Amino acid sequence: MRWHTHDPFDLPSRGEMARRLHSEWLTWALGADDRFPRIPRQAVRDGGYESLLATPRGRRVCERWWRRALAVVDRLTPERLR
Repeated sequence: MRWHTHDPFDLPSRGEMARRLHSEWLTWALGADDRFPRIPRQAVRDGGYESLLATPRGRRVCERWWRRALAVVDRLTPERLR
């Protein structure tokens, strides 16, 4: 017995829904006036994080940065995109 009336193949997959929501969020975030934390783009091999991650203090700095960055994203993201 089928509990729903829709063909399951007509429904978007969870992956498709996640990609659609992420695309909508990125479009919103790139156009938002609020400033999100920037992620440095220099690779470790080019000296990006290697020295920072080599110490316990440096790793704590990175963990704190990510914690704060994600909190800002949560705070700024509209409820409909969460």
